[in-house]
Amino acid sequence: MQSAYAEGVEGYLTGFAAEFLREAEEKGHEFDPAEARHKAIRLLSEMVGALMLARAVCHVQPELSDEILHTGHPIPPAPMACIESIF
Repeated sequence: MQSAYAEGVEGYLTGFAAEFLREAEEKGHEFDPAEARHKAIRLLSEMVGALMLARAVCHVQPELSDEILHTGHPIPPAPMACIESIF
């Protein structure tokens, strides 16, 4: 189970890092692949952490849950309802 999960995480990290490198190249900037990977790790960690926090408080403070999910999002989506289960 952990092996499959690790492969999925690695896939996200690889994809995010590739996008950071592509964007930098498009803008004419040099970006070190190691720094792109570190940035990818930070991004995925933020995303997962925000989701965990939002889910942890959604039933008692739905407004706080929405605030956590919307922070840093360029265009705030509609309020999120608490989801009982995604599986």
